[in-house]
Amino acid sequence: MSRSDTRKMTMAALLLSVSVVASRILGYLRDVVIAARLGAGNETDAYYAAFGLPDLLFYFLAGGALSIAFVPLFSRYLVDGDEERGWRLLSNIATTGGLVITVAVAMAWVFAPELVGVLFPGFDEVQREATVRLTRIVLPGPVFFFVGGLLIATEMANKRFVAAALAPLIYNACIIFGGIALEPSLGVDGFSWGVLAGSILGPFAMGLWFTRRTRRLRPLVDLRSPDLWRYFVIAVPLMLGVSLTTVDEWIGRYFASSLAEGSITWLNNGRRLMLVPIALVGQAIGQAALPFLSHLRAEGDEEGFHSTLGTTVSATATLATCAAAAIAVAALPLTALVYQHGAYDARSTAETATLLAILAIAIVGWSVQAVAARGFYAREDTWRPMILTSAVVAVCIPIYMTLTAAHGVRGIAMSTGIGITLQAAGTILLFRFAHRGRLGAPALVGLLRGIAFSAPAYALGYLILHTLGSRDSLQSGATALLHFGLVAIPFAVITLPLLLLFGGEAAAPIRRRLPARVRSVLRL
Repeated sequence: MSRSDTRKMTMAALLLSVSVVASRILGYLRDVVIAARLGAGNETDAYYAAFGLPDLLFYFLAGGALSIAFVPLFSRYLVDGDEERGWRLLSNIATTGGLVITVAVAMAWVFAPELVGVLFPGFDEVQREATVRLTRIVLPGPVFFFVGGLLIATEMANKRFVAAALAPLIYNACIIFGGIALEPSLGVDGFSWGVLAGSILGPFAMGLWFTRRTRRLRPLVDLRSPDLWRYFVIAVPLMLGVSLTTVDEWIGRYFASSLAEGSITWLNNGRRLMLVPIALVGQAIGQAALPFLSHLRAEGDEEGFHSTLGTTVSATATLATCAAAAIAVAALPLTALVYQHGAYDARSTAETATLLAILAIAIVGWSVQAVAARGFYAREDTWRPMILTSAVVAVCIPIYMTLTAAHGVRGIAMSTGIGITLQAAGTILLFRFAHRGRLGAPALVGLLRGIAFSAPAYALGYLILHTLGSRDSLQSGATALLHFGLVAIPFAVITLPLLLLFGGEAAAPIRRRLPARVRSVLRL
């Protein structure tokens, strides 16, 4: 890949990372408002559970096909100079797929009581009724996510990422506004109406706006189109297959529904904090890399393809390991800082922080998986990873059952770490045998480098917190902020310099933002 394309991919990853940061800030503001007003109990458990059916529906009818399957195809049409053919395919997918999803949403709305009972068997009648009501409010969202996601995918195929960056910001902003404006009169329902508004004004409206000059979308149903069937060959495994990175949340809610009140909320909040570094590192880098890898594949540059993917996996492993160490050691002050407000008491903070520290184990595997899987998708190979990830899920179900029975909600978090690590390792090995791509060595080098950079800071941060005292000292936001700041210092003065000096491509985006004089002094 040329230096210009490398720079563009880095800029795209930075843009998406900034979007993730801003989106997560809005997301945490949303969660803080929910936690402060509603606490952690049956009502919030029902709210978070209400996403289960729409998410499940969207996954099996669209899955990752919006970007993962469509971007490589659209990129190939761009390389061949036949963009009109790509838009015809999009029109066909949007029309036929949109009709299917609309019918499915209508059926799910009608049968919501029965479906919620299957998904959350541990809920009592009151919780089940609340979950059904909230589910029906957010159910139309997948239709707008589907069409909007396809439009945004065309922007990504053209290496334009602003729409993809803005969509989640608007989505979260709508939830916050809906909650603040409507919660006093509608209760938790106000947040759900905000979710529906966000799905319309976020991905759907942004997709329409940013493609307004190039958009050639029109109603089209052509079931005999070879391009449509080629898309289905790639997309069907993403729809029918199951990946632990997606179903982990559903499995967790299923088992947590039979545990203590608040378990789903604790697990949800810990998981959200864990997903921040994953989104910043693995998902942002993987999302930015896919169009570039797809173009390299379409151009037949196998050497450039494997070199780019290996370097990207190594850099991702380094950054993810450093992030995992920081999250694990700072779990308690971070959780208190974000969530311990209003009705969210010290017990809920302590439970959430414990889950977050355990979930941090999954950060490395999840991030590496997000990038390594793009190596398959850029080659339009979705069947092999589907079979692998589905097998991993089947193997992990007994692990979830056993550890949940033995350790409760903490066992669910442990299962996540074990399962995600297995899935990442399996993806790397499968790519080696299927496409002769050696990702194991780059991933291992990146992992070891990350451990070397972060271990001293982790040890010092742990010592600082141990010296400061027990959980009782985290009753105030000011104290939590002080503790978090003190833990962050070792990572700033030890890990960051090591990353800059010896981090290779993992530190490239940071180096390019340093003033020339600083780079000269550090000989970067």
